[in-house]
Amino acid sequence: MKYLPSLIVLLVTLLATVFSLQSNDGQLTYAIDDAYIHLDLADQLWRTGVYGVNEGQYSAPSSSILWPELLFIGAGTPWHEYVPYALNLLAGLASGLLLFSIFLSVSKRAWVAAALGSIAVLALNIPGLTLCGMEHNLQTLLTLLAVYGLIESEQKGAIPRWLWLVLLLGPLVRYENALVSFAVLAMLLHRGHWRPALLCGSLIALALGGFSLFLLAHDLGAFPTSIMVKKAPGDANYWNLVLTNIGYSLRS
Repeated sequence: MKYLPSLIVLLVTLLATVFSLQSNDGQLTYAIDDAYIHLDLADQLWRTGVYGVNEGQYSAPSSSILWPELLFIGAGTPWHEYVPYALNLLAGLASGLLLFSIFLSVSKRAWVAAALGSIAVLALNIPGLTLCGMEHNLQTLLTLLAVYGLIESEQKGAIPRWLWLVLLLGPLVRYENALVSFAVLAMLLHRGHWRPALLCGSLIALALGGFSLFLLAHDLGAFPTSIMVKKAPGDANYWNLVLTNIGYSLRS
């Protein structure tokens, strides 16, 4: 029962991979071009030390601070392009196990946890995200770890030490996870864990701020281009843009 959600992730991912290979003459092809931008960024950074996709030119195309560094694995080898797939698959399998544990902590019944976990891995589109080749499955895994850490701290009366690392890494894997990390830190502050919560929050701010200073030092703005293009242009109303994007997402 415990491994059923992870098994669903594995089987659906492999099935989707087979269809993808058949549609692309046996070539593994990611669903969005961002995956190749990140691969190029990692390769350029590994070969030349320059943070960008063009030879000798600094740029900030990445939606993640840490993901390009993780793609150092295999940089300069023929199998470099398979690294995002492998990392996403591993994160997806781990997410399946976590979902089972989360639902088990609520339902106390293994078959219910297995069923809900299996539905959840499909609802979260974990197999599909694997074929996107981006950091989203790792982001999902860190979010689930944050949730599970809160549950465990409630049940055992002590905060697991690994939770602080998860909260720190979340925003570095994807900026949006700062909302998750600071929400969890707010809950821990409310429970009276002032010192570690403030320290963790300070480290997150220091890490994000340090990366912004790096970008500013190379005349790239405070945030990556992939984030800035999502903001409202000019005098446009920000909340209208948010509602428009939500509507688009629901229709798409």
